[in-house]
Amino acid sequence: IDLKQRARVISEDLKAMGLRVAIVGEEAVGMPATYFDELELRNDIVLLLSTLGDTPWFKMTQRHSDRIWLLARSDARPSIPLLPDDPSPARQFRLVDLILLHHDGERNATRTLEWKYAADAARVLHWHGMEGDDCRRLARTMAGRSVGLVLSGGGARAYAHIGVIRALREANCPLDFVGGASMGAIVAAGVACGWDDAEMDRRIRKAFVESNPLSDYRLPVVGLVKGHKVDARLKEHYDDAMIEDLKLPFFAVSTNLTQGTFQVHNEGLLREALRATISLPGILPPFVSQKQVLVDGAVLNNFPVDVMRDMHRGRIIGVDVAVAPEGLLADDFINPPGFLGWTLKHGFKSAPPIANLLMRAATVSIDPNKHRALTDILIAPAMKGIELRDWKEYDAAVEAGYNDMRQALADHRGPLSQIIRGNAEAAEAA
Repeated sequence: IDLKQRARVISEDLKAMGLRVAIVGEEAVGMPATYFDELELRNDIVLLLSTLGDTPWFKMTQRHSDRIWLLARSDARPSIPLLPDDPSPARQFRLVDLILLHHDGERNATRTLEWKYAADAARVLHWHGMEGDDCRRLARTMAGRSVGLVLSGGGARAYAHIGVIRALREANCPLDFVGGASMGAIVAAGVACGWDDAEMDRRIRKAFVESNPLSDYRLPVVGLVKGHKVDARLKEHYDDAMIEDLKLPFFAVSTNLTQGTFQVHNEGLLREALRATISLPGILPPFVSQKQVLVDGAVLNNFPVDVMRDMHRGRIIGVDVAVAPEGLLADDFINPPGFLGWTLKHGFKSAPPIANLLMRAATVSIDPNKHRALTDILIAPAMKGIELRDWKEYDAAVEAGYNDMRQALADHRGPLSQIIRGNAEAAEAA
């Protein structure tokens, strides 16, 4: 790996942001501490370059780095352990990122997780080619100017996220980290997979609008529906994608009923993480992983901005669609018919009132203000008349999200607007 060339390329993107950058290699070994102090005073970012090895320079770079970026070729295999033992703060606090380099036509020699575990890395970031989108994304991440998008759960109301993403893309707003809970994670996963607006629209319509995946009802033992249709659609649209191989860093949250906490999914099979985060208790059967019973992330952390804040130190855009104003219809629960009476009148394709009851019960404790203060831009589309299970209200929800985000971007005057402007200029120059 040509570290100097990689450093020069990324430094150009850093300088385009108006930052002062210094690149220092092994030629600085033996320099006094005042030399490095002066470098930090005169520059915004100092890149210390070193190959792996038991050398004084490598040890010095580990001790003095705020964060360690380990560059590795995807067509190679790691030695285990990869990094020598070192008591540096970056190692102690796992401030290590794996930057996996990809070249056209080369096949991965091993699973990405093998590299991640060997490096004991907190994050995996992908770098395809040399200049371009990935390099600019890495530069933003290094500079603390990356943009994270957090999408809440909210059933059919989460369709609004699709309009939000379209508005952000039209404004040339970069999306560097994405995550969410429940249906918000479903949409965020599409962004992380690299779906454009047309593909996002086609796939979500097919999976949720054209027919209801929650329609394979049965007499409940652990859930109102079997879940086979949901499993099939997750397999169809996300296949066997691994979270650590996605174009963008991604997370989903589920609720671990075994431990009584929320669980963050940031590696492993994507469709399994999605199956866990949308398993609304009583409706979908729980997802069981390593003897842990996992259900919908909305139960404990429906708007996981706190997880995004731990994931990166840049800006955060949050979209919260969880609070539906209309609530339940009281008439549905006055002298309700039995199962056979309901089925004779409504058939098997209509959800009985217990479905709405369970959805509201699972999400009624959501604090609408929780974590909102951690966002740089926050929108909460009202979507009057659209309930959690109104799966046919796709177009109206998408339009509401689109309009609200366009207005929020027009009104915003903070640091995020500078990032958007810089990204637009870089896109035009490219």
